[in-house]
Amino acid sequence: MDSLPSSPSLPNLRELGGWTVAGGKTFASGILFRSAAPIDPRVRTDPAVTNLGLEFVVDLRTASEAEGKPDILPPNAHLRSIDILGGAPGSAAAIPGQPTEEMAKMIASLTLDAAHEKMMETYRDLVSNDVASAGYASLIRIVLEAEGAPVLYHCTAGKDRTGWATAILMSAAGVPYDSVLAEYLSVNPAVRALFEPLAARFLSAGLSPEIADELISVQKSYLDTAFAEVDAHFGGFEGYLRDGLGLDASELADLRNLLTR
Repeated sequence: MDSLPSSPSLPNLRELGGWTVAGGKTFASGILFRSAAPIDPRVRTDPAVTNLGLEFVVDLRTASEAEGKPDILPPNAHLRSIDILGGAPGSAAAIPGQPTEEMAKMIASLTLDAAHEKMMETYRDLVSNDVASAGYASLIRIVLEAEGAPVLYHCTAGKDRTGWATAILMSAAGVPYDSVLAEYLSVNPAVRALFEPLAARFLSAGLSPEIADELISVQKSYLDTAFAEVDAHFGGFEGYLRDGLGLDASELADLRNLLTR
């Protein structure tokens, strides 16, 4: 929510700070940042990035995504890699970062309904897949390890894997759902701009604009699906944090103390 200088090297860069938390507190500024993958060499010298003073950059992409376009770090930042989709390699969230021949064939055969269901399946996996759960727990523990030093986390475009990570962190801190949704949807302009070349490839392969946008954008129904999965499997967000991610009471208390002011 807090405004950041526009970065010429790092698309979709956003700060989580500034949101109102239940009980009248505020989500702390200067601690958590989200973005697309930092793969532009200018990241090393871009003041919009270097002035953040990042301690950790957390890459949520698959190994093949990261190998193809490895992270470029600003000075003094340390890389941590967490493959959120390690248990669901065919997830729609990996399509933009892995436009393989197999992916291309799958995309070409999609109907609008099938594309929508593919995305809904992705968000159910982000909640219920054991590898994803372990990955998101690792992200939270990296944030705790940083002890208030700035952390940037990202996937390919910063929309699905990163979007759910953001929803977890905001919800754990006590930010109301309407604000979590507003933050989630706020990335659409940046994501569509970033994926414009990919969208053109989708369209040239015969996909309709509606199907292409289904795969590229974020939508309220996707986030609603994830929260419904949380309720169905864990009885609410506290149960998800405790039983899904395996965070203990001490870790949750430390996280809330760190993220709220």
